[in-house]
Amino acid sequence: MSEVLDIEVDGEIERHGNASPGDRPGRWGLPVAIALTGSLVMAVLVLVVLPALTGSEDSLGPNAGRQAQATPVVAPAPTAPPVDARIVAAQSALAAWGEFVVDGDLERLKPWFAEDGPQYRQLAEEAQSLAENKAGAGYTVTTESELVVTDEGSEAVILATTTWNRPSETAQRFAWEVVLRRGSDGEWQLWTVREPKN
Repeated sequence: MSEVLDIEVDGEIERHGNASPGDRPGRWGLPVAIALTGSLVMAVLVLVVLPALTGSEDSLGPNAGRQAQATPVVAPAPTAPPVDARIVAAQSALAAWGEFVVDGDLERLKPWFAEDGPQYRQLAEEAQSLAENKAGAGYTVTTESELVVTDEGSEAVILATTTWNRPSETAQRFAWEVVLRRGSDGEWQLWTVREPKN
């Protein structure tokens, strides 16, 4: 089978090889191809490009008829401030003190107070009276503005404002220096509280 090449010269087609006169292609091929290509380009412009440029959701296009879906914005998780063992020990000791006043039970204080410290000794003196005259409700003790003002390795001083709340009483606020000392286990324990040195 030989190859056929038709060359049009001045409106005449020259046939080469064994082509027959019925093999002549129609003259409509190129105009149809151009029209078809133009139609496809227009369809793409109308359905895809134009809506993307105008931001129109009502236009025809690949997302026509779909509801716009918002992409959820996920904020980064807040990082917790580092935990200071000295401040946690002071808060825990003061909270135990607030519960101690209910019944004078010294066991509430033992994990948080240095038993040889002046504050524990003072509370031990009050324990009998508290046991005989039970208060009913303890204090909720909160601290704020905690600031470690000194830390000498075995003793630390924390400046804090404490608020003591109990039902049916007016809240009491104190600005204290909370003195902590390390116990034999290395944990911080409340040694005493005192007025701030100014």
